[in-house]
Amino acid sequence: MSQAKKQKTAEPTEAQVKAVLEAQEAIDTIDDEFDTKVLDLQETYNKKKRPVYNERNKVIATIPNFWFQAFSNHRELQDLIGEGDQERFGVINELDVEESGNDIKLIVRCKANDFFTNKEIWKSLKVVPSEDGGTETKVEQSGVDWKPGKNPQKSGGGAGSKRKADEMDEEASFFQLFELPDDDGDEEDDAAIACQILTIVKDTLWVDPLKYFSGEVDDSEDEEEEGPEEEGPEAE
Repeated sequence: MSQAKKQKTAEPTEAQVKAVLEAQEAIDTIDDEFDTKVLDLQETYNKKKRPVYNERNKVIATIPNFWFQAFSNHRELQDLIGEGDQERFGVINELDVEESGNDIKLIVRCKANDFFTNKEIWKSLKVVPSEDGGTETKVEQSGVDWKPGKNPQKSGGGAGSKRKADEMDEEASFFQLFELPDDDGDEEDDAAIACQILTIVKDTLWVDPLKYFSGEVDDSEDEEEEGPEEEGPEAE
């Protein structure tokens, strides 16, 4: 049996390779310009919406349990809520989301309360240059200065408590989102979770919180608003 002869593929010339590379670089430059224009346009309209957001927050502040109910009705965010959070949510004067380019900051402004001393707690995602010349997402948070015995992760460990750490009762709470990370925690996993949560808040809850407060959003509508899964920015 005769074997089919292998045909040699003609090698491109140096000039041809150079021409293709130059074309690709031109396309990449146009794409970068497009991305910049989109961010600039988004920034312009975010500034236009800011006074309206402020007015909306003033009205929301007069509605009892608004943010507790909105989070509780949100399919993707309700697991953040703990048993004692309804009372804790009562200390919120204002919940705000600030956007600047690809950066996101979730801010909770609070009245004086029995749980913690902070007047404001926050968590942010900021896109910064990476060591390899690209970008990465840096996660920062304010921390929560809990008053003695009020930390839901150490609910039995108030001042003077002799209970061992592994005997302390732990309780989930929305406010743990703003805690400083543990030294022995998985920083990469914590950052990825923070990216996911803040992006969901920005893209769904913050866009129309009244729908979630009233429970008018069902699971299928939630999925449509979130859209298909996309790879987010790499968290630090």
